[in-house]
Amino acid sequence: IGIAMQKSIVFASSMSPSRTLMLAGMVLLLPFATYRQNYSSSDQSTNKFFHKYAMSILETLPKNSLLLSNYDQQWTSIRYMQECEGVRKDITSINLSMMTFEWWQTKISLYEDVRFPGTHYTKGNTLPWLNGGFTFSEFIDANAEHFGSNIFIGGRLNY
Repeated sequence: IGIAMQKSIVFASSMSPSRTLMLAGMVLLLPFATYRQNYSSSDQSTNKFFHKYAMSILETLPKNSLLLSNYDQQWTSIRYMQECEGVRKDITSINLSMMTFEWWQTKISLYEDVRFPGTHYTKGNTLPWLNGGFTFSEFIDANAEHFGSNIFIGGRLNY
């Protein structure tokens, strides 16, 4: 890149000032021309797919439910609606995939109403389980009293 820049400077210095100015103008206008040409196909301001998707999930859940999502698009859409738009903040949504990591234990305090029977979600009868992990069944048992039958799963379980 440095050599190409150096050669460009040498090339530009051998040109007349008016040509140099014209070349600089073309180089500066190129990104704007590309933007203008592609704006209509790139404009997503009216795309409401994820808004509708999240709302269709949130609107159907009973008050004070626990939603366990296993898809990033589902979880991020729902979290956006809750945190940025203030929609259905009574719903506790947790990403199941993130619960499988050992670092999850640092996030447990963010969920005051949820009981975690261990440090992270894993398969039963495995070394991670013996070292403090919990199974889905153990998680449901720990939260059944608080949430009752208002525990929902979005997506398939990992284990």
